[in-house]
Amino acid sequence: MSPSVQRLCGIALALAVAGCSALSGTYPRNASLLPAASLRVTESTVVSLESLAGYAGAAAAAWVVLDPLAPNWHIEEAQLAPDRYLLSLAMKRIAAGGEGEARVVFHRRATRLAAAAGYEGYEVLSYSEGIDSLLPARRVGEGVIRLVHAGAQ
Repeated sequence: MSPSVQRLCGIALALAVAGCSALSGTYPRNASLLPAASLRVTESTVVSLESLAGYAGAAAAAWVVLDPLAPNWHIEEAQLAPDRYLLSLAMKRIAAGGEGEARVVFHRRATRLAAAAGYEGYEVLSYSEGIDSLLPARRVGEGVIRLVHAGAQ
């Protein structure tokens, strides 16, 4: 779970606990927990508190599922030899955009790996892209790189 989702869940839990501490008596009652109130947004637009609570719940559920702040790609790497790495990429199952960036993400991670290990660059030994058919389907990519020193390519 991403930090933004954890933060959102923590805030929702704190609000729920704070709201429950003010309740007394036996529940459920015959009356609603939400008062029959309305919010006037504009002169001609009035939204009931019940509708507003429903919209907020739907928005929170959509946020948890979509999590727009999470990265589109998850990268796993395995060191096969001192100078060889296997990079496996998997796209979020529900994403808005980013379908064509697997190779860019692969090369960005390979460049960072080479720099962190003190190499000048890398050579792509193999690379493939495809679709993981579990529902919902998602794009995947996988490749092997060899880290190289300057002039060794």
